[in-house]
Amino acid sequence: MFDIFGLESCGCSQNTVSGFTKGFHLAASNINPFTSGRGSVHGLINEQIFVGDSGVSQQFYEFEGSGVGLDVGIAFERVDAWGEGAWEGSFRSFNFGYGFGQGSFFWSPGDGDGWIGWSLGVGIDLPGLSYQETNYSLLCR
Repeated sequence: MFDIFGLESCGCSQNTVSGFTKGFHLAASNINPFTSGRGSVHGLINEQIFVGDSGVSQQFYEFEGSGVGLDVGIAFERVDAWGEGAWEGSFRSFNFGYGFGQGSFFWSPGDGDGWIGWSLGVGIDLPGLSYQETNYSLLCR
């Protein structure tokens, strides 16, 4: 998408990891019933710290996708998940916003068992609910 904090899309792949991950993301969305093409969501940055059998690692991602429902705004959220596989590719989520608070419940098919988790944070958003399909890509320095 674009270079941020010296990170850029690199076309490389993340190794498969398993266990617990926590991190944050900053995202902007324009999902509403009046937009043709279902509206869009753009993840400006997603940082995850993975803790599992192979130790601790840190990775950065960007993401974008589309959705249905109502989710118009910008959010900064903490992200927690459990699972196995690469934190890349297709993710699905149910999202909610209520003014200055946002959150989601998400899952990924992923390699192996995939990931399941939640996010919760702050931002400026219209009150609403949405279903989103996003695609995550690894960023490199």
